[in-house]
Amino acid sequence: GREHDNIGIGYAYLIGGNLEVEHSDVFEVYGRFSLNDIFAVTGDVQYMKDSMEEGDNPKGWIFGLRMTAEF
Repeated sequence: GREHDNIGIGYAYLIGGNLEVEHSDVFEVYGRFSLNDIFAVTGDVQYMKDSMEEGDNPKGWIFGLRMTAEF
């Protein structure tokens, strides 16, 4: 009875972007839950790690929550 809900996982390997970034690894897990025929809420968690040409390699967690309306 929840045919409009969905979950997913993803991975991205991003090359470059600017002269300092060699590549980035991004992992994501998300869930989308319909509240009714119009509104849905999506929550997602991402882990991102940049590999820099020089210096430290920053990494961290990104949390997101959004509401959408379809009409």
